[in-house]
Amino acid sequence: MMARRLAALLLIGLLAGCSSRPAAQPQTLENRLDQVLNRNGATGAIFSGRVIDLQTGIELYSRNSNRPMMPASNMKLFITAAALDFLGADYRFKTYLALDGEDLWVIGTGDPATGDPRMAKAAGKKPTAIFDPWAEALQQRGVTRIASVIYYDRALDDFFHGRLPRS
Repeated sequence: MMARRLAALLLIGLLAGCSSRPAAQPQTLENRLDQVLNRNGATGAIFSGRVIDLQTGIELYSRNSNRPMMPASNMKLFITAAALDFLGADYRFKTYLALDGEDLWVIGTGDPATGDPRMAKAAGKKPTAIFDPWAEALQQRGVTRIASVIYYDRALDDFFHGRLPRS
């Protein structure tokens, strides 16, 4: 009787260690970040993320990092902080005029206020107010004819969006 009880306890002990579930996968950085980023996947929200070791430059994690997306409102805080840090609080975007024969070039460098009706209204100006001093300067130089106006907005084309440059 005692042998049967010992055998039963031994069998129960052995079976208790068995499981029908697969062993849990180790919680790697990739697994943990995927869980966080995909927790609202059923809502249709799309998330992206990228983690880079700042010491080595090695990419540790990446999901949708090259996919163009509209930044969330809170992401704009990071972008603004980075721009202030990189450019400084007194930085001003510049827009240049260049005259090539009878062609007038307007060369933009990324000024978000150029022609923006809400920003102009907040400053008490018309959206076209940027052109007034230019028109005066052209008149003072004796310019009476402009064949064409060319707007050059490629000043930021060398900047990378959604990925780091490869060295």
